[in-house]
Amino acid sequence: MFISKLSLLAAATLVFTGAALAQSTGGKAVQEPAGKISVNGGYADMDGRDGAGLLDGTVSWIAPMGNDYGLQADLWGARSFGEGSYGAQAQVFRRNPESYLFGLAGGVGAIGGDATSWYVGPEAEIYLGRMTVEAWGGFLRNDYDWGGHKDTGFIDVGLGYYATDDLRFSVGGRSVGGEISGYGGLEWLISDGSVPVSFTTQGDVGEDGYRGVSAGLTFYLGKQAGRSLISQHREEHRNKKFDVRSLQRLLNKAEAAHAAGAAQQCTVESACSSDPYWGEPNCTFDVDTTGGACTCSPNCF
Repeated sequence: MFISKLSLLAAATLVFTGAALAQSTGGKAVQEPAGKISVNGGYADMDGRDGAGLLDGTVSWIAPMGNDYGLQADLWGARSFGEGSYGAQAQVFRRNPESYLFGLAGGVGAIGGDATSWYVGPEAEIYLGRMTVEAWGGFLRNDYDWGGHKDTGFIDVGLGYYATDDLRFSVGGRSVGGEISGYGGLEWLISDGSVPVSFTTQGDVGEDGYRGVSAGLTFYLGKQAGRSLISQHREEHRNKKFDVRSLQRLLNKAEAAHAAGAAQQCTVESACSSDPYWGEPNCTFDVDTTGGACTCSPNCF
């Protein structure tokens, strides 16, 4: 309940901030249609889980909508702790490259085979010289594959600083349905040729002893040659993406709680009384509660 109220407060703050900033005008929100491909890999561990590799990739396309507005669509896939996920995200925004951005972003994903998650909320950025203050918050719904759903919220607040036009450091914190974590990282444009390429790295720490680190490359596609990293971020592409790793940890907890509850209610009689061999003197019966199932396993001699 607290996180939901906090997310609604953040969303309202972002809307009013954006409305105030929208009175000013500046350069084009998006210079021209363009694409972007990001690939990252790394490692993570947490209490009660063996360390595992991380892998995620995103394909993005952005286009101007007149002079002041832009639209970006993202397709993403990820894998962590042996489970895969995939989804899509879209952002519609108004931006003055010299001072602000505000908009609405949302998406849907199939997370680890456990749930389908929906999220939507307002986002805002304020540009203060080489510093960017950014925030995104809103509504999150998880529809569980075993039945039922949970409505909650999310919030992500961060700071970015461009030490040079081509080197950005970032730090921030987030809560996804109450799953709290902090992060820090950098992006460094290592080539500004016909296909500019940047190197990215990020570290995350969170509840239950979660620690993760990843690194990767981002390829900027289109008429991007010679453009600096700060120009890519403020005049072209959006680089904000929903944190799927926090969501995966949240759903892992929900799945564990569901399995524990199902195991308490599962008895040999309830699972096996309808089995055709029930009552046979030469048969014994066991139950399997893996993943919240309640399955009868007869053993007849």
